[in-house]
Amino acid sequence: MEIMSIRKIVGKETVIVKSRPFQSLFNDAEYFLSEAKIFHDKVQKSKTNNNEFADQNYLRLERANSRASIIASVAGLEAFANSVLSEFRKRQPNEMDADWLTRKHKEVPLDRWSLKDKINFLPSLCNSKVKHPECFFDMNSESFKLFKEIVEVRNTLAHGRIVDVKYVVTLFSDRKHEADSNYPENMWQVSKFPKEISALRYNHALQTNRNIIWVLKSLISFLDSKIDRKYLLEQEFKTSRGTGNLRREYSASEPNWIGQVI
Repeated sequence: MEIMSIRKIVGKETVIVKSRPFQSLFNDAEYFLSEAKIFHDKVQKSKTNNNEFADQNYLRLERANSRASIIASVAGLEAFANSVLSEFRKRQPNEMDADWLTRKHKEVPLDRWSLKDKINFLPSLCNSKVKHPECFFDMNSESFKLFKEIVEVRNTLAHGRIVDVKYVVTLFSDRKHEADSNYPENMWQVSKFPKEISALRYNHALQTNRNIIWVLKSLISFLDSKIDRKYLLEQEFKTSRGTGNLRREYSASEPNWIGQVI
């Protein structure tokens, strides 16, 4: 005789979860970076005596994961900025000194500001003490210049912008021609990343990751609202019975990026 267990509906509860998409995006960026490193190492081991890559598939996978890591890193930072501005903003832009804002800042809603401007003004908008944005980030520093350029690199990737690349091809009688694209006009000015997106590799993704982590860690230190591990790992939910926290992404260990910023 077969015994069947019957599940009975005892009630329903509406749960409203306040999403924090930066968590998934930073986790994705970390995963893609680790994959890029794996294939980067395999590429190096597969080099021939002529310093050529014996396995082009490893190189393709290194580049694909590097591009994905760059996109996810910058997207994660933008998602973090949006979350903080939504949850911890203490004033509106029009409540700050008018001389700090350009005409565009005054006319365009905050959620449509560029990422560079969101990051620059976020501490002033979310800190209880009103301070000029220059008190937090030095926009003329090499690190912030690199950040601004990395955002442009991400935009080129995400929007599929067309970039002209200069090559000088050396022709040989054995038909094994060489193409050289190592020219200043083919590179971004600050980062020296290649403008040709198919040429982005692990070292470019690693540099992106380190810069974005620097921006994220700086933002957390600038805010007088407590951003702790719980905020970075969990999401708030609300029901008719009260509120709580849940962790939607489970793994055996805490993501590395958490330890780098807290």
